[in-house]
Amino acid sequence: IAGTCLALFLLAASWARAEIYGGIGAQDTLGDIKQRFPAAKFERLKPPWAPTWDVLYSITGPGLAGEIVVNFFDLRTDNKNEAYELAKRRVLPDSEARSLAAAQAKINDFSDDKALVVDWVRWVPDRPIPLQRFLSQYGSPTKGGFSKDDLQPYRDWTAQGLTAYLDDAEKSVVRVDYTFTDEEQCQAGIASAASMGFTLPCVERFPKLRQQK
Repeated sequence: IAGTCLALFLLAASWARAEIYGGIGAQDTLGDIKQRFPAAKFERLKPPWAPTWDVLYSITGPGLAGEIVVNFFDLRTDNKNEAYELAKRRVLPDSEARSLAAAQAKINDFSDDKALVVDWVRWVPDRPIPLQRFLSQYGSPTKGGFSKDDLQPYRDWTAQGLTAYLDDAEKSVVRVDYTFTDEEQCQAGIASAASMGFTLPCVERFPKLRQQK
């Protein structure tokens, strides 16, 4: 998935309210988060696995119980045809795809604070949290198992967009990954799409959002 304004419309497949750490919302920018945590330390990370359109920041300091790592989409692109081609593959009408591509020229002039948009959030608490607290808060997980990368045990609550990674004893949570639901992504992108002259296809999937077009 390329780092263009199409990041506004890369949608997951659940329908519910996600649980996102610190009030960080779908389509929040780096600038929004800096305003939310004005005294925090922001450190840009450069993991070798991250593609060019992904930008990660570690955020620590006052108001945060531990560390949060935020993965952002960079909406800017050097390929002037990329936004149009991706829009067509996302089944936008031709006229709307061209409007999206035209809007890309303006987006390319954005600063990091405006062009970096939240994709997912990871919370690493200061100390492990008993798994039982998550079970009491969210109920039985949707699924559980071991991650493919390092076989770390996890429990996933799909409707809440929440995955808790556990210690080896599977008794405590050592980090939590938060993602946004389809409806949240769609709702957050409505105003941005309207300002560029088109309607998000996802709106038709959610009757409650149609009146916001």
